[in-house]
Amino acid sequence: MPLASPVRDRAGGEQSVDVMQGSMQQALVAERAQVQSLHPPHSGTAVASGRACLEIHFDRPMTPAIHIFGAMPEITGAPVWDDDGRVLRIPVSLSAHTSYRLLLNIDTGEGFRSVTGEPLAPQEWLFDVR
Repeated sequence: MPLASPVRDRAGGEQSVDVMQGSMQQALVAERAQVQSLHPPHSGTAVASGRACLEIHFDRPMTPAIHIFGAMPEITGAPVWDDDGRVLRIPVSLSAHTSYRLLLNIDTGEGFRSVTGEPLAPQEWLFDVR
């Protein structure tokens, strides 16, 4: 039986709210693999155009599957994982005066996944090129 607590809505009526739902959702998110950092940083300062390397740093070792959607820059070489599978580097060419919007594991059950099977929490990655 779910743990519920009555709360008053704006009209003064009572509603039952499942207080376990928020805890369970937080636990599920905590189990999922997470991005620790991105380069270029998400919504950070605009970066220079030209050859660059996209970097995704994960909180745990990942399988080699890659799942990126969106406005991807031109890829100029093979993606490379570091030895422990926590950092993915993708050589690219960034176009001047361009905004990129990349989506990591959005709307899929496949793609980035830890070596123990936890999927990456979906993430949006935005950055601008000057």
